Amino acid sequence: MSRTEVLDPYDIKDLTITLDRLGYQFCYTPETPTTMKLAEDHVRAGGQMPTILRLAILTDHQTQGIGREGRTWLDKLGASILVNGVLRIKPDTLPIFADMVALHTCRAMIASTGIDEVKIKYPNDLVIKDKKVGGLLVVSILDEAEYLGTSVGIGINAHYSEKELAEFPTDYGATALDLHAPKPISRQSLLLAIFDGFQFLPVDAETFQTNLQTQQDYNNSWRRHSSLFNKDVQVETDKQTVIQGRVVDTQISKGILLESLFGTRWFNRFATTMKVRILD
Repeated sequence: MSRTEVLDPYDIKDLTITLDRLGYQFCYTPETPTTMKLAEDHVRAGGQMPTILRLAILTDHQTQGIGREGRTWLDKLGASILVNGVLRIKPDTLPIFADMVALHTCRAMIASTGIDEVKIKYPNDLVIKDKKVGGLLVVSILDEAEYLGTSVGIGINAHYSEKELAEFPTDYGATALDLHAPKPISRQSLLLAIFDGFQFLPVDAETFQTNLQTQQDYNNSWRRHSSLFNKDVQVETDKQTVIQGRVVDTQISKGILLESLFGTRWFNRFATTMKVRILD
């Protein structure tokens, strides 16, 4: 299938103009093994970020999509948003920045699609009614000890049927925007909604470190958009350790605060390998 036959094709010329105005070096490729690897190779080839400091790589299909912990991200040609952005941040703000990316993406999805049920499932999933609709992967690009940039991979299921999604190997079910939206979904509109304001998150992450009002505002919004807050969950920190309890708080960069028979403890993806499942 050619790109012109894609159900919901991008207007590449318009995207190029708009993202250039937002300060991004933009690259579109119809198919690639993974946008994350393509972005990393682009940055490493120059040994540094582009002079404009921001990079956006978009595709209609990945043949070797990467999820968290090396899992495979599957997609159908033209049915997902598959994009990777690279920005420079203050390296020690990575946990803050990563959660801000999730929150920003969640809010952009709600505003663009009209689906109020979009939530963040910590550590890095986007869900609708507790089914996975998207995922995020935020990692630093390093050349030995030298920081080159921060890579943000975003994958969102847009145009899929329930039958197609049933074949996806997710551990708690998958869904797509089409199945919930009150109006037809435009991948282009959603992509631009995500990138609009995205470039300000590195500064917000730095401000968050010292400004109490910024912390309060972001944390209140984070809790409102969390799918785990006030839910009974099971946390798997590794293959041997599984703890059940109730999420009594959740905050930007801190993870989830779990109240269990073993006491109350914070669980954070940057401190441990973790999976979280909501208990029925």
